[in-house]
Amino acid sequence: MFQEKRSLRPVMVLFVVLVMAYTSTAVGSELQGSITFGWKGTLEAMEITKQMLEVFKEKHPDLEVDFVYLMAGGGSWQEKLKTMILAGTPPDVTKMEYQVGMPLAIEGLLLPLDELAAKDRAFRLTDYFPVALQAHSYQGRLYGLPQEANLGAFFYNEDMFELAGLLPPTGDWDHDDILEWGKKLARDIDGDGLNDTFVIDYSWGRTSMEPHIQAFNGQGYLTDDGSRTLLGEPGFIQAMEWVSDTVHVWGIANNPRRSRGSFARGNVALFYNGPWMITGFRSAQFRWDATLTPLGPKGRGTRLSSDGLQISQQTKNPEAAWELAKFMAGEQVQMALARAGYLIPSLRRLAQSQSWRVSPPDYEPFIQSAAWSLPEIIVPQLDEVRRLYDAALTALWLREQTPQAAFTQAATLINNLLQGR
Repeated sequence: MFQEKRSLRPVMVLFVVLVMAYTSTAVGSELQGSITFGWKGTLEAMEITKQMLEVFKEKHPDLEVDFVYLMAGGGSWQEKLKTMILAGTPPDVTKMEYQVGMPLAIEGLLLPLDELAAKDRAFRLTDYFPVALQAHSYQGRLYGLPQEANLGAFFYNEDMFELAGLLPPTGDWDHDDILEWGKKLARDIDGDGLNDTFVIDYSWGRTSMEPHIQAFNGQGYLTDDGSRTLLGEPGFIQAMEWVSDTVHVWGIANNPRRSRGSFARGNVALFYNGPWMITGFRSAQFRWDATLTPLGPKGRGTRLSSDGLQISQQTKNPEAAWELAKFMAGEQVQMALARAGYLIPSLRRLAQSQSWRVSPPDYEPFIQSAAWSLPEIIVPQLDEVRRLYDAALTALWLREQTPQAAFTQAATLINNLLQGR
């Protein structure tokens, strides 16, 4: 992920305002004892989070909160968390993406939050995007409060489109438009017989595939109940054939296994990803913006990314853990992080507000995609399912198999895995 230095002065001003607002409206607290808060993310976002934690402590002076930076010292933060769990000392509250949290829920390591949410009269689950709540749930039970709803969109290079005499991709553009644009945007500049500029890039693997497989197939790569994969479905194969042709037949897409371009370098016109890329792109040497994903036979498609606040099943202070999780997934924290460019709020009213937005980009394409965005389906065998999916993608990039052969084979292996055969 690209990073840029950001001044914390505006955040400090916001911090003071939020302290005054929170402490002036909060009712006295009786929370006591101690809890630990496990956190992962960038150093810049950590500073904001620590400032907001001080706001929380102002409200609960008798509660000790120990902040644990899970990424300290390098290495895998997931492995550190697993080590803490095995030692019987997991954080009471942990901020992590649902793809990590829900497997822990499956193992019975997270506390279901439904009862805590139901008895808290000051809290409304309906304030959050439904897709974000769905992502942090497993088998109908809620295990995380979403702090963000990082919805996908296509970034586009305005300069490349203008130089080619093309209008930028706004409105109801589709996959046929990409092929037409590729005729002008993909060019061999140095005369070596290989294109040096491209219309689209797939360097984020499975993530890059989501808008295409959903547009052609109407779903992600697993059924909603996780009982089987959709890699062998006709719509999925059609999407992969389209992707393969843009790389190997028309030569208009950057092949991630033989990469000659990237959006950040300014020689790729279209790049699907999430809002976490925005702070880095703001230092780009070209004009850019964001737009909706392309239409396909089954509509549009995006994948939801979302960190949330989960509570350990082993916590000895569930009421305090709930208050901290609720605060960190609440409006004050989401506003501070959104204004700094680190997330799109999961609170619907806040996400639709203009108060946190800084251009570029136009954030509306991200917000609008909540209507069709899908979470990744979580199954106990997720790591192995992903590995088999990635192997089929590699075969596509290297042209070792046709999309039909690669993904039909992967589908058979994945279905055998999911069904215990």
